[in-house]
Amino acid sequence: MKESKYNIFLRREAITVCYNSFNDNFLVVSNSAYDDYVNSDLFVFSSKYPKIYDSFVANGFLIPDERDELELLRLEHKYEIANSRHMQLTVYPTQDCNLKCWYCYENHVKGSRMSDEVQANIVLFIKKKIERNEFDSINITFLEENLYFHLIK
Repeated sequence: MKESKYNIFLRREAITVCYNSFNDNFLVVSNSAYDDYVNSDLFVFSSKYPKIYDSFVANGFLIPDERDELELLRLEHKYEIANSRHMQLTVYPTQDCNLKCWYCYENHVKGSRMSDEVQANIVLFIKKKIERNEFDSINITFLEENLYFHLIK
């Protein structure tokens, strides 16, 4: 067994509050039990505090050595993205931005704007997604909309 990377311990006067953010579980243990957990190996701790040890295992504070929590989070993220019923669309109607933000990596193209054909294709794309019932909600973000709001129909 090994300690989860997602454990948070908050020590108070007589108790330590234990939180595992991977599983969203809380436990409360005495400070003496927590001190033994931190300062001794798991075999000694499990012998001295078998119920606390079992609770740590049951609630994800201690996990099998082969468990890769980060990889599990990555898989869960991929699953959520693949099975999401939410559509996120970002529209960039121009590259003629005058803000010059320090983090921007775009080339600024003076006088550029989205063509009527591209606008029509975006609308067609969304209509097809609606007809296929591919999403329950949509969030459309327009970048640089303050400069070319009149282009958005």
